[in-house]
Amino acid sequence: MAPDNLNPGDMIVCDPDTSYQPGVIVLAFVSGQEEPVIGKYLLRKERQGELITEIAPSNTAWPKHIIDREHFGQIIGKIVEHRKQL
Repeated sequence: MAPDNLNPGDMIVCDPDTSYQPGVIVLAFVSGQEEPVIGKYLLRKERQGELITEIAPSNTAWPKHIIDREHFGQIIGKIVEHRKQL
């Protein structure tokens, strides 16, 4: 599920205990960002096989967030529900 239409007042439910695979939507702390980010979890291999984590926002005009040896970050968990404000 992708909360593409997230609005102020909406709530998301993030499950830190649920496993996640590339392609799912996650909540993550990323260096350089004041607040956690939401995006699609992606993995790629580079630099002698090092795994690089990317968090891709749904808005393709925004850059991907990178988590690797040089860029600190931590995935909090998988987004399992999006609740719209009534």
